[in-house]
Amino acid sequence: MNSEPKICLRTSGRIAACALCLFARLLPASPPSESEAEIKAASHALIVAQLRYDAVSVARLLTQDFVYVGHDGAVVGRAAFLPTAADLEQRPLKLLE
Repeated sequence: MNSEPKICLRTSGRIAACALCLFARLLPASPPSESEAEIKAASHALIVAQLRYDAVSVARLLTQDFVYVGHDGAVVGRAAFLPTAADLEQRPLKLLE
């Protein structure tokens, strides 16, 4: 009989993935790419536009096929996502600033 321990391939794969993640954390962080910087800038601009209820700026930042899925699973299209004057009174965002 063979007395060597048998390691399940699934377990050894998980161990290898964990080791790779740990190794990657030890590597020096690379500077943010130009694409990453552009994404962060666009994200910031969208947040600022939403806080100002600036529908024109929000529309400019969203693609035509934009779809928002809320935390409750509700799906909202681009037109319904754009801020309106009624939103200012019904859903004030000042608390988020």
